[in-house]
Amino acid sequence: MTSPAPPMPAPAVDALEEPPRISVVVIAHERPTYLGEALRSVSAQQIPEGRVEKILVKNFHDTATDALCVELGVENIFCGEQSATLKVRTGLHACRAPIITMLDYDDRYRAGRLARVLGEFRANPQLGFFRNGMAVIDGSGAPFPPRELPLSLAWMGRHRRILLRDADKGHTSPRLHASRPDFCVSTMAWRREVSADLDPYWNRLKFSADSLLFAAAWASPYDLVIEPTRLTEYRIHGANVSGVARGGAAITPQREAWERQRTSDLEVLEQFAAQHDRPELLLDLRLRSYRDRVARRLGAPEAHRADARALAAELPSLLQPPTSVGLLLQSSVCLGASFLSPSLGRWVASHTT
Repeated sequence: MTSPAPPMPAPAVDALEEPPRISVVVIAHERPTYLGEALRSVSAQQIPEGRVEKILVKNFHDTATDALCVELGVENIFCGEQSATLKVRTGLHACRAPIITMLDYDDRYRAGRLARVLGEFRANPQLGFFRNGMAVIDGSGAPFPPRELPLSLAWMGRHRRILLRDADKGHTSPRLHASRPDFCVSTMAWRREVSADLDPYWNRLKFSADSLLFAAAWASPYDLVIEPTRLTEYRIHGANVSGVARGGAAITPQREAWERQRTSDLEVLEQFAAQHDRPELLLDLRLRSYRDRVARRLGAPEAHRADARALAAELPSLLQPPTSVGLLLQSSVCLGASFLSPSLGRWVASHTT
């Protein structure tokens, strides 16, 4: 059993006349590629000096990056942890501001993002979590070809602005109209209180920091805003999860490892939801886990109709409000295709992400 972790330390007092209003934590793992673009996109935000705290957490030494941090006024923290989520924990412990946001090393902020985030929290004192839309770019920074986008990303952002009051969470699906609000930490910002008690979970997760932060916001007594305006640029390249799992990509050792890690992370997230008495969040996570099992099992070369029948028998237990219609449809289409033809089921499963 994991022992209780000490509470997150209070914001430090320094020589600033007033504390920063927002902390930006940039996380870099093993590679400096794209990191300069990420750091410059933070420094280019039109926020008065001293009102934004810029923090980089990385697990490698690079003289060019270190020099850039000095030039841009970025606090440069070396963290020897291999786990991406433990680097997130390190960054959160360094934050002093009441509002926190993050940026992966390979993503970028668009102009005006931090001002918009601060404006949202200023306008709604009950706001605990803000998630903006994102544009998808490739390795060169150009717009990613829409026809090559994974289906799950192609549909993101096709919704109106969502304001979810805390009182309404119990009868609302956490999928929030297929907006995937738990995806891409570079699009998220939250009150410091939301992430204050997450230490026991960071060392158990492999890479799902974004999902844990969203779950914590859902479990908190604060409101959520899901805004479709594209204020973040999310990059797809060969070394990140979306690049590995693009629409029907072959089952490689790297993809198999990623799927094992995602399964493990979902188990941790389900425990979080159960411990915080959020049955609607727990149901959503169980349905997500079910969808993944359907896709993996029916995408295997040895899959046959008996597998589809066994998986279909589990569906009734998931048909409870507020079940995500989108996740149910993905699973049902895959199951239906498998009854028609195992090979068709494998093709559908390979395109389910």
